[in-house]
Amino acid sequence: MTISAVRSALSAAVDAISGVRSVAYITDAVNVPSAGAYATTSLGEIQYDAVFGGQLNVYEIIVTFYADREQEQRSQALLDTLKEPSGGTSVKAAIEGNAALLALASSLQVKSASAVGEQTIEGVATFLTVEFTIEAMF
Repeated sequence: MTISAVRSALSAAVDAISGVRSVAYITDAVNVPSAGAYATTSLGEIQYDAVFGGQLNVYEIIVTFYADREQEQRSQALLDTLKEPSGGTSVKAAIEGNAALLALASSLQVKSASAVGEQTIEGVATFLTVEFTIEAMF
């Protein structure tokens, strides 16, 4: 089990949501699809030897979604649907229900979704963003 394998599987699970384009790593440029969202995956805090008598590490993984700021209302509505706890556009359901991803981790849970915010990339484009925090043990 590697961090790279989990990041790739997370990206694939999220990419399966209609209207979402996902990559496993943070990229230099954000390329939001028309009427959709772009997602990147980053590694947060790691707690080594944290559970089961030091047999498993706990990883915090952040998936950040970017939506077009020019279509504010539509983009906010899209980000809201991604935050639903269940359904076809739910990030939580896509991740926690993905068999390939679950096979990689002893435990996997979407812990939280942030409030919708703004982020400017390269001083040029401003996007609406939401971050999902995932806890994985392996």
